Amino acid sequence: MTKKEARELLDKYLDGTATPGERALFEQLSNRVTRKRLEHSNAESYKDIGEDIFMGLPEPRPFFKRNRFLAVAASFILFISAAAIIYYSGYHNVNDQPETTQTADIEPGRNQATLTLANGKKIMLTDAGNGELARQSGISIRKNRNGELVYTVVMQKTHNPVEYNTTETPKGGQFRVDLADGTKVWLNSSSSLRYPTRFTGKDRQVVLTGEAYFEVAHQASKPFKVLAGKQLVTVLGTHFNICAYHDEPSMRTTLLEGKVKVNNVNGLDSKILKPGEQAALVRNQIEVTEGDPEQAVAWKNGYFRFKGENIESIMRKLSRWYNIDVKYGTAVSNEGYYGTVSRSKNIRQVLAVLSETGLVHFKIEGRSVTVME
Repeated sequence: MTKKEARELLDKYLDGTATPGERALFEQLSNRVTRKRLEHSNAESYKDIGEDIFMGLPEPRPFFKRNRFLAVAASFILFISAAAIIYYSGYHNVNDQPETTQTADIEPGRNQATLTLANGKKIMLTDAGNGELARQSGISIRKNRNGELVYTVVMQKTHNPVEYNTTETPKGGQFRVDLADGTKVWLNSSSSLRYPTRFTGKDRQVVLTGEAYFEVAHQASKPFKVLAGKQLVTVLGTHFNICAYHDEPSMRTTLLEGKVKVNNVNGLDSKILKPGEQAALVRNQIEVTEGDPEQAVAWKNGYFRFKGENIESIMRKLSRWYNIDVKYGTAVSNEGYYGTVSRSKNIRQVLAVLSETGLVHFKIEGRSVTVME
């Protein structure tokens, strides 16, 4: 099995496009390589194992798309270790595998956010009881039994001025907000959304920092706009994800359904996205590539999805969700990691599997995690 063939097989496995035979092959390969690494002391043995098993690969069949929630159903499915075994050019004896050093465990994030009303009043949504929290300009603001914030129009006409509220999630938090027009917004950790309590005028505009997934209610005469950093996304009714964290190398918009237009704020560049495409704003230029919608919204569906990400990118995500400070004790490899892991697991469980790749190990002190080779 060549490196290219192994990568293609792994991609199919993670994407859910592998045939039953290909899935069985990957699992068999992973299990045998893991078992054989206890018995052999050179990287050539991996190639021999792979070539033997690859001879049994079935003829290509029509692919079927696996339901994206199946990855979550097993609660904790992580193929990082198998990927490293197949792809990592060096050999690591099992006895040389680094261990996670920890003094405490850290629980995952949860539903928590703060609502700041137009008058400056703050409501801790985590502690607030279910039911109506406030009324503003003919709008009822309620927390429903699912722990979601819902805006409902109770008075169609009002002479009160438009008021703007902000919902903000901390590190280790996430929250869903249903806006007055019926648009649904899922906020990831360390994110905020500023929005009017009701939408008036010719468009519907909100301001985002951090990351959010939107399901926009269709109103042909009133486009929905999201201002996120230096990019402006305009839609009529569609599903999309925006990642606009300040510590990420680019701001990314990934389209799942419908059509959106992405502009940079100076108006010098704009692109129209089709479903499955991703726009990245890099140095005031918009670059459109084929995206991975399932990866883009994995956080919203309850898991992390790594596909060729280096450890620094992974640790930024873990930092926001587990509310940890990340330090680097040594320079770390830029090796790409592949895998899927539930966001409901404690940090120790995630770091333990990452360390099994032989590429990194960790030390936990309070809420600080040090990454080392």
